Amino acid sequence: MADPNTQQPVQHRSACAECQRRKQKCNRQWPCNQCQKRKVASKCAFSHSEPSSVGENRTTGSTSQKRSADFEDDDHDNDSLGEDDDIDADAFSKMGYLAGSLVSDLLSKTVISKTESPRPPLETLKTSSECPALERALAALPQRPQMDTLYQRWWDARLGSQPLSIEWTALLVIICSVTTQHLDADTRAKIETEMGDSVDNLSVSYLDLTRNLATAIPIGSYHILNIQRMLHTIYWFKSEARFPEAYLLISEAVGEATELGLHIEARAAGLPEFDREIRRRVWCVLDTWDWQFASGLARPTLIDHGTSSVAQPTLSLEEFTPSPLLHMKLQSEAIALLASRFQAPKNVVTPKDIQEYKGILETWIRNFPAVYSTTTPDESKDYGSPWITHHRFYLHTMAYLMILNPIRRYLAQTFSPETPPEEHAIRQFGVDYSLLNLETTTEWAKIASHRDGRFHFIIFSLFDTVAVLSAAILNDKDNSIPRRTEIIDAIDEALITLKKIYNLSKTAKQSYDILSQLVRRIPRRRSAQSKRKRRNHQPTKPVLQQRER
Repeated sequence: MADPNTQQPVQHRSACAECQRRKQKCNRQWPCNQCQKRKVASKCAFSHSEPSSVGENRTTGSTSQKRSADFEDDDHDNDSLGEDDDIDADAFSKMGYLAGSLVSDLLSKTVISKTESPRPPLETLKTSSECPALERALAALPQRPQMDTLYQRWWDARLGSQPLSIEWTALLVIICSVTTQHLDADTRAKIETEMGDSVDNLSVSYLDLTRNLATAIPIGSYHILNIQRMLHTIYWFKSEARFPEAYLLISEAVGEATELGLHIEARAAGLPEFDREIRRRVWCVLDTWDWQFASGLARPTLIDHGTSSVAQPTLSLEEFTPSPLLHMKLQSEAIALLASRFQAPKNVVTPKDIQEYKGILETWIRNFPAVYSTTTPDESKDYGSPWITHHRFYLHTMAYLMILNPIRRYLAQTFSPETPPEEHAIRQFGVDYSLLNLETTTEWAKIASHRDGRFHFIIFSLFDTVAVLSAAILNDKDNSIPRRTEIIDAIDEALITLKKIYNLSKTAKQSYDILSQLVRRIPRRRSAQSKRKRRNHQPTKPVLQQRER
């Protein structure tokens, strides 16, 4: 039988894993027709293993059943396991046990005693002649003078035609994709001149190459480099406001991280502190994004916080403060508090729950370090580290949105004299935080470059908050909503902001068009007095902010 790696670059010998699982006809090209139709292209993966290994996997189920039957008949065979018998640490994963499962926990002491330190997963090494996807990725990468010196060793291996790590190369290519996605004007012009193509096309091209190259990694071959590559890809999708694709990839990343035991601190015992810290950081980002997607987009959470025992990152690897990951660690700490009480965002429903939920987050906000304070932030390091300013705006905006997430339905419902007072109270502080969030996000938009990696979040924050406030005004049949004039003024200003960035992205255009239609339905009284208020209004901050003064 011919070697699959010698076939056409995009033609694979067998159907992708998803089509095999669903028993559907696959066109054997990545991404395949069926995965594209179901909008799960991120799950489209082709196995590069030999048929014999596939056949072995298919017999695992029947073999396990037979062994189970044998176990019931021969309990005494268990006694043959002596103290001197070695237990392969990889055997658990090969048998299908997840990290932290009952069997894994029962045998963990035996495994640790037989191994001095955990064995890191092996990377997939191939030459470019063996792997067409790797060959295409190498051909598309920028030349050596344009690349960072961090991959000098990898470059030397490439020049010597030595086997290269597919996982590391895929991570390298996606970093190029994300970097070209957010270039300043001068660098953008320089790269386009040198590369002979627009940076937008280059970014998409690198993304496609990354996803294609990832299919060369055998199914079931887990590595932390894979998760880092997925995190960068998720970031790419988020920056393009392609949230469904980002969410699907978060699911895949969480699955692989769980297989590697990143959620269990004990699984990192024996590793160098650097590797332990990287594991913590990867899980911190996954944990934060998972909760945010579930909270903001009404998606189910993918992480079971009840089984997670990993510590927060120490952020001690950098030689400066604050760490660029501090804003993510702060969010992860808040999520840990919320998860211990509510398990998932969907469980914050009743007025009592919402008041408790809000109280947890307000306490969290009051304890921000000085550099990220919501009242008197320490801006002394902003000039030397410009990213601090954006992280501050991001953290404040995310904090307000997290408070608002369970309040949305109360803001949009119709109120009457019979509505309970506690629901009126929820609407009151919901309006306060909505206005504060629009004020914060609008200020952020004024300083952000349109190529900034967080710009997608600015658009999302404006769109989400304006949509909810518009619904609140439209459903205010008894004219009882507080701060009505300020709400309309803030909505108008947010629309002006979106109009200014209308031509910068498809997402901004779509957001403005949708909100414009919605806002036109809002009844309003036009007068010279209201126009003056609109020009001069300054939204009042919630009680939390007033207490901090």
